[in-house]
Amino acid sequence: MILISGIEIEHYKAIKHAKLDNCKDLNVLIGPNNCGKTCILNLIQKLSEVSDSEYICEECENFRRTVRPATYGYAMPLSSNEKYLENRVKTIFSFNEIEMDRLLPDVLTRQRMNLSQARHLRNDLCSVSRNGRLDSEHVSILDCPAIRQELKKVVLFCTEERLQSYRGATFVDYLRAKKFSGSQFAKLRKFLSEKVDQKIYDFRYEDIIRVVENREITSAIMEQGSGVRSLICIAADILYSDAKIVLIDEPELGLNPFCKQEFLSFLLEESKTRQIFVATHDPTFLNPILWKDYGVTVFFYSPVKEEFVRIDLSENREDPETFAGYLPHTTALRETHIYVEGSSDVYVFSVFLRKYLKRNHRNWAELLNRIGLYHLAGDFWEHLLYTIPKPPYQCAVILDGNNRERAKDVIEEYDRCSINTSKFQFAREIEDVERILLKREKHPVYCLKEDCIEKYLGQTECKPPNWNKKLDGPKTAEEMEIPDEIGSLFNAILKIPTLKQ
Repeated sequence: MILISGIEIEHYKAIKHAKLDNCKDLNVLIGPNNCGKTCILNLIQKLSEVSDSEYICEECENFRRTVRPATYGYAMPLSSNEKYLENRVKTIFSFNEIEMDRLLPDVLTRQRMNLSQARHLRNDLCSVSRNGRLDSEHVSILDCPAIRQELKKVVLFCTEERLQSYRGATFVDYLRAKKFSGSQFAKLRKFLSEKVDQKIYDFRYEDIIRVVENREITSAIMEQGSGVRSLICIAADILYSDAKIVLIDEPELGLNPFCKQEFLSFLLEESKTRQIFVATHDPTFLNPILWKDYGVTVFFYSPVKEEFVRIDLSENREDPETFAGYLPHTTALRETHIYVEGSSDVYVFSVFLRKYLKRNHRNWAELLNRIGLYHLAGDFWEHLLYTIPKPPYQCAVILDGNNRERAKDVIEEYDRCSINTSKFQFAREIEDVERILLKREKHPVYCLKEDCIEKYLGQTECKPPNWNKKLDGPKTAEEMEIPDEIGSLFNAILKIPTLKQ
């Protein structure tokens, strides 16, 4: 279900600017600590706290007073510490009108007719900070009591503070307040048994009952492992709430990798009937194998742009194992990582790498298994560099020659950004690649002499017609000698100490 179609934010908390477009059923915000993921969830949650507002625009306020006095804009609470460097906060929420019509049939149509004379009539909800709150700037088709009341009840925010208590209450008190029926208890028990611990047989408000060696063992909820404590209240909220928008901060909290996958599967199923926004920085929680049949959008924090950018998931879905956006290459057990631009580059370089190792090393299979080849989603490479793990991982980035000047600029931007990222150094020559790797302090970024890999494969241009890079590239690479420059690059990379024979 898609209710919110887009959000734009300026100067809110840690966010200088963020634009989330093309929101879908499940929306994942990923990035390092303090980049603004939770701030976005906090802002969405304010939709449940709206009240009446006069308009900031004088023309719109005059229209309200003289033509439609029953019409009011939206006000949302805003404290002084929620402003980015004391600047004026501005937010724009765009909604899916099809879903709004399902919730409130014909309301938007009537609003368009009633407010048609407004000079600055908007289809979205645009608010600007004023006098300690966010007030509507212009008249909107969303400005009616029915929609305002609906927004107040559609948002459910599951915060990250849930291992010791939940929403300011103990687990027992919070669950008691739900006043579950027998069938609701059964539904929650089934969730805990299937998603967290198969030994859970039953639970009461105070206790969990587990079957251990054919005996029923009763223990307090607060004595359970972090997985149960993390999920029991959040599951109760989601399963028994009519909220159409669910916000979850750090869904991976307290969960092992298997339980993360189960919880992700649960959220994907829930996203069929409600829209979900998740803020995380755990790569193991994100799994495109589980996503493929669902509507998912991933917003990824870019230290280069200092805002969230939407990832093109097409290459991620086609080749998730080598995608370097957020998958477990960041915790891989392979010692050496080679990063190239796109997935088709991975296919070509993997052919050359295998041929090189077979020719030069008796233990080529062992060495091949210790090297990871990953791609940086083509033109998205500059945003994904910061996911590259730091030393002692030994990593090298190989880009097309047409990125040479941009690569220098991006490395400078990474050096000045405050995020705890990997350190990079531009390698002008292949000798620089070896020198940088041997120091084990930074990762080399090397740009090929030619503008693109196609020119090493006998093509005269970077995007030749009637030539499929993913299909024809590896085939051509198999049939030719390794280009001298690429062979020299492999030689420089394989001279690093851990890969010596």
